[in-house]
This record gives sequence, C-alpha cells and structure tokens, in this order.
Amino acid sequence: ASTTQRPLTASLAIVPVIMQGGLVRVIVPRFGEYKVAYAGIAAFVVGMAIAATAPGIEVATIGLVICGAGSGAFNPSGSALASKQAGGGNRGSVMGVYQSSSSLGRVIGPFLSGAVFARFGAGSPLLLGAVIAAPAAIAIFAPLLVLSALPSLARLDRARPGAAIAEKTTEETAA
Repeated sequence: ASTTQRPLTASLAIVPVIMQGGLVRVIVPRFGEYKVAYAGIAAFVVGMAIAATAPGIEVATIGLVICGAGSGAFNPSGSALASKQAGGGNRGSVMGVYQSSSSLGRVIGPFLSGAVFARFGAGSPLLLGAVIAAPAAIAIFAPLLVLSALPSLARLDRARPGAAIAEKTTEETAA
C-alpha cells in the first residue's frame, strides 16, 4: 500500500472497529443509545463533508477519522434502537428490513460512488455520502429536540422517544 493509502485505510477501517469494539460500550451507558446514534450520524456527515472538501491528504484523513468514529458509534446504536422500537412480534421483521437496507447500501454504494467519482471527481462520492446521510441526522435529531423541550415526556422513556410521546398521548386519551 502506498503512503497515501495507509492513513485512509486506517481511518476507514480501524477507527470504526475501535469504536464498536470498545468505546461504544463506555459511552452508551453514560449518554444513551439515542444520543450516541445521533452523535454518530452527525459525525459521519461532518466527517464526509470535511474529507470531500479537504485541500490535502492530512485534512482528508482527519475527516475520514471523524466519519469512521461516527459510523462506529451509529451502527450498534442504530441497530439497538431499531430493535427497541419494534414491538415483540415485529422485531424480526423490523430487524430484517433494517439489516437488508444496510446491506443494500453497502452493495449499491460502491457502484454509485464509482460512477460519481468518474463523472465529478475524487471528493464527489464523499460529498454524496454526506448529502444522503444528512436527512437521517435530521430525522434522528428532531425528536431529540422535542423531548429536550418537554422534560416531562423525556422522563417517560429516554431510550425510545417515539414511545414516550405515544405513552403520554395514550394516558391523556384514557383520562
């Protein structure tokens, strides 16, 4: 491998392994899966954008380290949240769709990235990745804002923001 490929490989492969293999176990109990998932997807988007617009290999590597850390934080937390949000009878179906969509992205991503790279240049696939992941960051962040603004709802269930709102609504309807 060339000296240019080594830091890029390390940032794309080793950093997520370190996150998933150890750091996530430390940060999830402290901050919760929801906040770790949001921080992970946000770091992924920011890291991709930094790497895509980097003036040189050093800054690109920093961006990819941020991206790798975000990916390593989001993957286990996102999977756990999907499992928790599914009802007992639906858990298998929900996890199957979740894992299938992740796999589909890993299959389509390289083909799409190759075409984008050929047409628009080296930073384009990374910028496209940031643009594709940004709506996920927004979708995860919006309920967090609502819950932080409504402390009584947040106390009901911090791990499952949608459930907290549903529980509150059900209680109000029953009363």
